[in-house]
Amino acid sequence: MDEGETWEDQLPPEMPRAAPEIYRSCRAAGSSSIRDWPHRHYAGNKDDKNKTWVDLWNSATRVDFEIKRCKSGAEVKILLATNDSIEIEMRRLAAEEYQARTGDVVGAHQMLAVKAPGIGVDLAPSWLVNEVTAYSKAEHQRHERVQSSARARGRGRGGGRSQQQGQAQPQGGAPGGQGGDAGGGRGQRGGRRGLA
Repeated sequence: MDEGETWEDQLPPEMPRAAPEIYRSCRAAGSSSIRDWPHRHYAGNKDDKNKTWVDLWNSATRVDFEIKRCKSGAEVKILLATNDSIEIEMRRLAAEEYQARTGDVVGAHQMLAVKAPGIGVDLAPSWLVNEVTAYSKAEHQRHERVQSSARARGRGRGGGRSQQQGQAQPQGGAPGGQGGDAGGGRGQRGGRRGLA
């Protein structure tokens, strides 16, 4: 970083807060605390050689320590809805669980409150990214429908030609048949000459 440059020291105020819902999901799943969630549900190795496990456990511990300081349920709600550190830790836990369940690394990175340098993120706000993504998807689907419709029309025309060609084939074969008959006729005529 250049001299005088500082990192943001708080999350963007417009960022939707996920911590309250993540907390409710953990508790609804039967976890008595945030630490209890990875203890019960983390599928990786739970030992000191697994850095992810150690990281998750520390994140969950920091959240539990902050929650323990609250004197009421109302204070817990306020903490979850306003504390940036809690938001970062809770999203970290949720992102790890999401990636383990789906294998979607890009989605897990998007779930994080703070993206590390080097992770591909959009410069545009999420509403703009969503808008252009939806537009691009709609255009792609429209193109596919047009192509599919054109192929279907082509098959219909091609089928008509094949049918006409199929009908023309017996007529085309008729001269050969007539030739056969004619040959038979000639043979008959020849036979008649031979008999005569």
